Amino acid sequence: MSIPRSVPRLRKNPCRRSPHFTPLAVNLAGLPCLVVGGGRVGTRKARILTSGGADVTVLAPEISRGLQELVRLGRVSWRREEYRGPVRRGFFLVVAATSDAALNDRIAREARGALTCVVSSAEASRVIFPAVYADDDVTVAVHSDGRDCRRSQQVRDRIAAQKKMMNDE
Repeated sequence: MSIPRSVPRLRKNPCRRSPHFTPLAVNLAGLPCLVVGGGRVGTRKARILTSGGADVTVLAPEISRGLQELVRLGRVSWRREEYRGPVRRGFFLVVAATSDAALNDRIAREARGALTCVVSSAEASRVIFPAVYADDDVTVAVHSDGRDCRRSQQVRDRIAAQKKMMNDE
């Protein structure tokens, strides 16, 4: 039996406009994660990560009230500074959540080995955050490969309503 000398590269599907993301559940407990940006989106991402037990650091000159509360509770560390890059090694996940798309892309390029989520570009991301419904029995994650977050949220909400009806029967 002969062993191929190299593994063929995956070819991009020319019909696909955006990347394909594999559904995957990750145990983030204790894993270091960095969120660059302290606004509404950065706050939402930090909350999701902390709810999974991640060790979250937020890098931003200013942060929202919601993040201030997470810092006060000791659930998030805050580095009060602008991103100057590159991101230091050691983060499992880096979320680029600033209001500057070019800066977000730069953060992802400089993340050095970490998985990256660029909130302004699915194409520049290795990770996206799905719309999630969870109850005691089941967790459902819905995404559109980063193309349409609102649609993913609508589908999640319909699944949640259907699950509630099932529970009421």
